[in-house]
Amino acid sequence: MEVQRLFVRTPFIYLISGKYYALGYKTCMLLGERYITLPKHYDRYVSALNDNSISRKDAWEIFYRLIDIALSVQNMHISEKAEFEKLGLNAEQIHELEKQLDQQKMFLKEYSFADYLKNIPSQIS
Repeated sequence: MEVQRLFVRTPFIYLISGKYYALGYKTCMLLGERYITLPKHYDRYVSALNDNSISRKDAWEIFYRLIDIALSVQNMHISEKAEFEKLGLNAEQIHELEKQLDQQKMFLKEYSFADYLKNIPSQIS
């Protein structure tokens, strides 16, 4: 995986092997259990991936909740690549992450979120 692809993106939440990670621009962290509403928000996002009937506004609210959680752990003083290596993800987990990045890109394109993202650090591309 080209790690740079991940770390130029707006921070977001990813579920890999049953664990939640905040990854993106200046963000690289395994999230613990203190985010008790995270599973609910992530499940809503996964449901929205497969539901074309939700409104753009609702899709953005679902998506932004995960961005907001990831931004809460953003650290402008980290080396994302070094922190990513410390996570120790195996090839299967990295493949799952790449799959989620592609799903996210399709979701963003489907709902045309470019105008929403312009006020958030970095860009999701």
